[in-house]
Amino acid sequence: MADEPDLVASNEAAQYDAPAQSAGDRVGTAQVIAPAQFDEEHSIWGFKGRITRSEFWIRMGAVLAGSVIACLPSMLIYLLPSAGIGTGIGEGIGAVLAGILMLAMVTCLVFTCWLSLATQVKRWHDVNLSGWMVLLNCVPYLGIIPCIILGCLKGTKGNNRYGIDPLASQTESHNENPS
Repeated sequence: MADEPDLVASNEAAQYDAPAQSAGDRVGTAQVIAPAQFDEEHSIWGFKGRITRSEFWIRMGAVLAGSVIACLPSMLIYLLPSAGIGTGIGEGIGAVLAGILMLAMVTCLVFTCWLSLATQVKRWHDVNLSGWMVLLNCVPYLGIIPCIILGCLKGTKGNNRYGIDPLASQTESHNENPS
């Protein structure tokens, strides 16, 4: 019985010192799987690569919908009777609910702003201009104009310094898989 702890310790040491085994030898044991690499060019959250005009408008529609969804609950909180100022007993509950909704709104708006920036940068890349052109959105009263123009401009034909032509890659994949 005194030998049992030594056996357990030697078995644990053998696990770490053992040579790599094939997947067939490790059936039923836990494996550490390396995380997948983040492909920024094909991610909707990344700032590298190019996108088409149609993808731009779809993403910007999603940004608009996300912004409305984010802001709507916080606007509706003021319609609740317990959220009104000076209503007495329900005021504390309304304040907590308003705080939770505001936190959810800010979180959602951060994601929609990031998606909007990534989408616009990729679209600027498609017309072979720097993603820093997105700063044109910061011009008061005129910031929406570059966004509309960006959604209407044709992208650069063929590859450019920001990546492969998204239209060419779509037609190639469509020609390979005719269904």
